[in-house]
Amino acid sequence: APPAVAPVAAEGREARNDDDITRWGYYRWYRQAVPADLEAEVARYRLAKPPSAPVQRALVARGAYEADSFREALGHYRILTDLEPQSVSWWMGLATCQKRLGMHRAELESWEKVLELDADNLFAQGNRAVALARVGDYVSAERALARLSPELGASPYLNVYVALYDAIRGREQRAVSALEEVLVARAEL
Repeated sequence: APPAVAPVAAEGREARNDDDITRWGYYRWYRQAVPADLEAEVARYRLAKPPSAPVQRALVARGAYEADSFREALGHYRILTDLEPQSVSWWMGLATCQKRLGMHRAELESWEKVLELDADNLFAQGNRAVALARVGDYVSAERALARLSPELGASPYLNVYVALYDAIRGREQRAVSALEEVLVARAEL
């Protein structure tokens, strides 16, 4: 069957669907303007496949996360943790995706893996404490926050974790008070 003909808006010309993959119509000048050398073909081939290098995959994972495609980002971070299991960054990315997807037991395991690799990571310590509260282990969450207090001192970050913990426990007023302290100290953030 001959290719379908589609009118080109406001130009009074027609474009034929001459591309078998996209079904888009091209004008002859455009077809000639698209590079057809080996480098362009290699680039198209790479774009059609998932990224293989960890750095490329990390960029795709971060982009998916920032676009709220947490499940896609999760898949990339899982692959990254398999490729480079000693990377704190990949485990932190995995944990944050799990948090956003409500996979709190898995999130907790990922934060524990981060702490296994970097015991002094305050971000992981605070998020682990909040994850403990999310799975209902309030005693362990309070202990984790208590251990975190001397490390963070009067840091606004501690108040963020405390506010999250209090909100999970249903203590709205305490959570709001902790967040108000963060706002007062926001210059330190």
